[in-house]
Amino acid sequence: MMVRQHDCDFWIPALAAVTSVVVAVLASCFGGFLGIGLAGLVIAFAAVRYDLEKQDVGGGFPSVSLYGRQLTVREQMTGDERIAHQAGMQALRRPLVIARTIGIGLIALGFGGYFLL
Repeated sequence: MMVRQHDCDFWIPALAAVTSVVVAVLASCFGGFLGIGLAGLVIAFAAVRYDLEKQDVGGGFPSVSLYGRQLTVREQMTGDERIAHQAGMQALRRPLVIARTIGIGLIALGFGGYFLL
């Protein structure tokens, strides 16, 4: 069975939304609104950190020498490799936006409910 692109465009955000509801329900059972806010912080932190580190081609702890190696590797890439690298980075954009949006929503719901109630 072949999966079409527009099927994935619907199911991935739907699965992320359902998963975030499950996480929010579990967090509210253990910590109330504060638990929901903390779950949102974890999700948003993971999404932002992954977004910042997705350009990494060398791996390792961020340092000046690592940045220099990354620049060297990018300069040595052929045109096709650059296009493939940029296409891969573009493919990561939508899931990261969804994760950040879910994280921000859970933060607002959790801490808003905690401070208002």
